[in-house]
Amino acid sequence: PGLLSYETRLTSDWSITFLTILIIITPGSTVIRISQDSKKFFIHSIDVSEKEKDSLLRSIKHYEDLILEVSR
Repeated sequence: PGLLSYETRLTSDWSITFLTILIIITPGSTVIRISQDSKKFFIHSIDVSEKEKDSLLRSIKHYEDLILEVSR
């Protein structure tokens, strides 16, 4: 297990909440904290090998891109 951080480009409360939900439903990961300025997610992951870390971060970025696309 390990901790990861992810800086987001999202700004609205609903989009940050939605991204949090998408991370939580990803098997083996959960958001344990969001920074006070809502720009950084701290994520606990069961499997944090480099390959899995990169895969999880790519997935989160993909989710974020989709949220940005529908919120424009």
